[in-house]
Amino acid sequence: MSKSCGGKRGRPPIEVDKSKFEIIYGRVQRGEITNNYAMKLLGLKRNTYYKFVKYYTTRTGRWANET
Repeated sequence: MSKSCGGKRGRPPIEVDKSKFEIIYGRVQRGEITNNYAMKLLGLKRNTYYKFVKYYTTRTGRWANET
């Protein structure tokens, strides 16, 4: 489907369960688990995991798109 017909282009965004991420990342911050283990639990690759960490931490513990 072409863009002129209203089709989306490119790779679809990765979906992550925000509540699960908050719980697991909280454990990382408390030192209970490592970042590598958190990536494994969430099923995310390294770049994707740190992208979500950046979005989460830019708003001091809230998601960047929430106000």
